[in-house]
Amino acid sequence: MKINLGCGKFKLNGFINIDIDKSVNPDLVWDIKKLPYEDNSIEEIYFGHCLEHFTLIDARKVLKECYRVLNENGFIGIVVPEKDLTPKNMINGEDSKYMKHHSYWDMDLLKKEVKKVGFKVIEEMDIKTYPYLVARPLWQIGVIAYKNNKVEKENKIIPKFNEREYSWCKNENKVIYNPNKKRHCPICKELL
Repeated sequence: MKINLGCGKFKLNGFINIDIDKSVNPDLVWDIKKLPYEDNSIEEIYFGHCLEHFTLIDARKVLKECYRVLNENGFIGIVVPEKDLTPKNMINGEDSKYMKHHSYWDMDLLKKEVKKVGFKVIEEMDIKTYPYLVARPLWQIGVIAYKNNKVEKENKIIPKFNEREYSWCKNENKVIYNPNKKRHCPICKELL
């Protein structure tokens, strides 16, 4: 079983998409601080742009829950905005009550907190190629953490990342809605 925590409106095929906000129509409406799964029952977790919406104390609780539910060969992909590069309109959570940032992450802190809950192998994620990202802005960072030793996955076709709906606009210096899902920013016309 695979789960996508804090999915928002970006759902992944083949995953149980979980969010506390019922308005985004997740597969499961749930507060992820206490996951409804047994120990060692999940093979993969995607946790994209959600951890920063928790205080550091609550983020630690969520990471412990992720570790608890992953099976022995399980792994998690975690993506967060980098604290010094994050667009300010995202930090302030102007879109909804669930969007405000309550913790701020850099790679050192992310690795430290993931290691602290017990993950054995932690790799920096390649933001340009990780399959589940909805957009590729360079102000985000991520890790892939394995519960035990890294296990080579079968040669599977990696799904193409979701079509982007939001994009980083260099001209406006903020995230903008990109409803036509074009490869160029609708405002500054830069390649995204």
